[in-house]
Amino acid sequence: MTMTARDVELIRACLDDGTYTAQERKDFGALCDLAILALRDSLPQESVQNDKQRAQSSEVDAEVARAVAKFPTWPTDPLHALAVLGEEFGELTKAMLQFTYEPHKTSREEIRTEALQTAAMALRLFKSLDRYEYLPSQQHPQPVSQSVRSETAKPDTAKVPEGWKLVPVEPTDAMVAGGYRAYASRLSYDMARTTYRAMLAAAPSPSGVEESK
Repeated sequence: MTMTARDVELIRACLDDGTYTAQERKDFGALCDLAILALRDSLPQESVQNDKQRAQSSEVDAEVARAVAKFPTWPTDPLHALAVLGEEFGELTKAMLQFTYEPHKTSREEIRTEALQTAAMALRLFKSLDRYEYLPSQQHPQPVSQSVRSETAKPDTAKVPEGWKLVPVEPTDAMVAGGYRAYASRLSYDMARTTYRAMLAAAPSPSGVEESK
């Protein structure tokens, strides 16, 4: 026959009915404690883990109840709800970072408290998933200061070094005409140089480019 936790409790009840002496009750109480420890050790590990998880869930539920009692309402706007969770997560992050690098400023118990509060806010957020209204917020333009506006007035402006000029890859009709006229007017050693200058003079400047004078 296997003794169960219920059997142990029945033994305790019998000890309290006054039939046994104080010493006998003390001895039987010690035996009951040993029996309880033996029962706990004999439980499957999965059962022990489930009990731990149930206890942790109960803690989170109790923290949610405490938070609801203090703040009965919850945001319908999902981003506001997320901000509440984010605030708690930030506190947890701070506590864990401090315990890692400045352990004298916090404790494991503080980390546990922050983790519990974060879990509670996550549960509150989860419980209201069917109530959130996903609507974009109102937008408004933001003015830019004069100094910033001056710097960004010509964002694509390129500086051309002195003595240089940007020209199109393919010559325009005006460039071809200018080069032809220079070529026809001076048949000499300097003909190519004169033609090149004439074509550059006729080349257009691309918009957004400042050329050195």
